Amino acid sequence: MNLTEVVSGLPPTTKSYLEDPYLFRAEGKVVRVVHEQGANYYAVLMATIFHPKGGGQPSDTGLLRGAGYTMQVKKALRAGDHVVLYGKSDSSPSEGPCLQEVDGGRRLLFMRRHTAAHLFDGVLKATTGTSYEPLDSWLGDETYVAYRGDRPSDEALKSAEALANRTIAEGRPIEAVVVRADELQGMRHFWESVLQDLSEVRLVRIVGFDPIPCGGTHVRDLKEVGGVKVIGVEDTPEGFKVLFDVFQPV
Repeated sequence: MNLTEVVSGLPPTTKSYLEDPYLFRAEGKVVRVVHEQGANYYAVLMATIFHPKGGGQPSDTGLLRGAGYTMQVKKALRAGDHVVLYGKSDSSPSEGPCLQEVDGGRRLLFMRRHTAAHLFDGVLKATTGTSYEPLDSWLGDETYVAYRGDRPSDEALKSAEALANRTIAEGRPIEAVVVRADELQGMRHFWESVLQDLSEVRLVRIVGFDPIPCGGTHVRDLKEVGGVKVIGVEDTPEGFKVLFDVFQPV
């Protein structure tokens, strides 16, 4: 299915998941439904609490309920300035009022992992003195962050993990602000390719660390992460990959 055609002529989707990442249940309005085949449908809402796959963060899943139907949302897809929900419905969804329900436990896990990934950027710089260029990340199963450059020593990685957990235990606020792109002169050069075609940029900042351009969801305070554990390190053609996960202290 061509998603550009699915959203053609519609106003941009309001990203309610960025305004309040803890909003797991909300009323909404379906403005377009496209039938694929069988019980599979695409639905576009005026505003959605479903985070689409992107930036290393997996898609939210959940339910969309309306007059005479319940749609199991298998994934949310990004299509330019729009978010398209895809899933199976017990009967044909219809345009109009609906109720959105995101799998809150799944989303919270991604929020904790996403926050931990940003924190690891900061503590790696603090313990090695090097600003590693992030290449990519994945916040689903087999969570990792990948960087360009020479792999740090095992001792440096252990120090970064220890600093991360001390900082998490202390707790620090996480802030998200939208700024003009021209206000970002002097940021680390490796964000240039991300920022070059944007007029506005959303920055996420853990107090005490450098801000990072990001369109994902995060917890409000580091304490909610619980703890972080480095599981392993793998060499990549351009650098290295740190496999990690979050945990709740006993």
